[in-house]
Amino acid sequence: MDRGKWKAIWDSLKLYCLYLFIPALLLLIGMTLRRGQITVDEFMDQSGDFYTVLGFGAAIAILVRRAKKRGASFCEEAMLYPRELTPSLGAELAVLGFGLSMALSSALTVIPLPGNLIGSYGEVSGKLFYGPDQILVFLSVLILAPVAEEIIFRGLMMFRLQREFNEKQSVLISAFLFAILHKNILWILYAFAMAWLLGYTASRMENVCGSIAIHMGFNMASIPLMWVNRTPALAEIVIGSKLQIALYGCIGGLLAAVMVRRLRKRGEEKWLKI
Repeated sequence: MDRGKWKAIWDSLKLYCLYLFIPALLLLIGMTLRRGQITVDEFMDQSGDFYTVLGFGAAIAILVRRAKKRGASFCEEAMLYPRELTPSLGAELAVLGFGLSMALSSALTVIPLPGNLIGSYGEVSGKLFYGPDQILVFLSVLILAPVAEEIIFRGLMMFRLQREFNEKQSVLISAFLFAILHKNILWILYAFAMAWLLGYTASRMENVCGSIAIHMGFNMASIPLMWVNRTPALAEIVIGSKLQIALYGCIGGLLAAVMVRRLRKRGEEKWLKI
């Protein structure tokens, strides 16, 4: 592998470290300020969402400032062109992500999996979606995480890799780095699959806003499920049987298929040929 490819990988790893380091640093500062008052677990339960949101914002702010210092356009470096994504196209991409999430979540619930595997998946999901401050959870999961992750992993990392690698290689490298961020083996597997789709979406549209829309839609599907699960009686009615869950998965798959068909009709089929 030549020097240019090694440099592209090194630049990607620097972005990766920035994404990991800033939220972790802010969490460490927050825990230090409250040292002795509460335990680490209590701190994460009470304030983890706040520092995660703050970390996403700080990481993007640092990248914007670096681009400004170089006299470059951050939007051009990140392939971030919101004006080129019409509201109707953005909505269709978001619905596509929503449908895919419904279908995937349903499959993970209905298909028999090893108890320890699905158990750890549920435990991690619970910690993520059932924190005390639901506004911060909503802001992080639905808006800031998709925007920050797509800008860093697709907009900056993947497009930098494409200067030295072909499209397939750059998509796979960025997808791998994105997937291993996730804590549970199931999340790692479907995060890789989603990152593969998101990477091709951004690459073919030459606009990371397309992958942001899909990512937001995908995460959005967890919000109604979160609200339902917070009320056991309602959860029993809405998702009390595997048949109901399978039905929701079929509806999600149908939504995704309809959106794919609409996107092909409007001439966005180039990114679907992956």
